[in-house]
Amino acid sequence: MNLVLMKDIPAVLAKFFNGKETKELKVVHHFSDGICVRELHMSAGDVAVGALHKTNHLTFLSKGSIQLRIGEESKLIHAPCTFEALAGSRKIALAYTDCVISNIIPTHLTDIEEIEKMFTTLHKDKKELKCLQQS
Repeated sequence: MNLVLMKDIPAVLAKFFNGKETKELKVVHHFSDGICVRELHMSAGDVAVGALHKTNHLTFLSKGSIQLRIGEESKLIHAPCTFEALAGSRKIALAYTDCVISNIIPTHLTDIEEIEKMFTTLHKDKKELKCLQQS
């Protein structure tokens, strides 16, 4: 498999999504004392490119199977699975089945835009989180 260097991802994404149908991903937020869980739902065949994260955080795949790329590493993972995504990482996922992926964010904030500003680069360009439906 040929892997694209992380620094080259913006240019590759521009070519990859050019002219292809994209859709918004379903994201659900759950809050408890000092915790925000950002839950992403993907359908089988979807490809998703997440935001660049500013902090280390735990991620849970609670449903499904995905090919996941974090940094320069790519691997097939199956639920249930827990892993740490390091600061500066960006996840790219291909869903083989319907999936639910959750990021655990330590914060007392409940405003989604404020959370995005504090923990990701998503606030800079709302188009950064994309999903491509495979046909």
